[in-house]
Amino acid sequence: MCSFYHGPWRFWSDVPWNIRGRMFDEFRMKCAWPVEREVEVRGVFFNKCADRLSDMLREARNKKEMPGWITEDIWIKLTEYWASKEFGKKSELAKAACLSDKGGSMHTGGSISIGAHRRRLFKLNHISCHCINHISNFASV
Repeated sequence: MCSFYHGPWRFWSDVPWNIRGRMFDEFRMKCAWPVEREVEVRGVFFNKCADRLSDMLREARNKKEMPGWITEDIWIKLTEYWASKEFGKKSELAKAACLSDKGGSMHTGGSISIGAHRRRLFKLNHISCHCINHISNFASV
């Protein structure tokens, strides 16, 4: 994902569709799945990319360090946005929602190993187990 980050995209929804398509094409070269699962795999891939982009930007924002995969001009635009009143309001609303008893979500599931996830994914979807590694590691490409 990092090698495709060429704009001040704050959210996955900001990433242009042609860039998303190129990311998926690169992922497709590394993994195999039944053709009838293409739409499902694409959806899961894009959801994982959305989560990863959010995580990576949050980490960069919290560290206040420009990561190597973001150019200086993009970093300046992102830091300006993070310092804005608009971002501050959204951040406070999100924090309040997470902390509230009403409407908040609480993680109640148990932990499960990546190996167990791989076996379940393969059993349910017949997707090659090595694909999980590529989804997880795609951000460092």
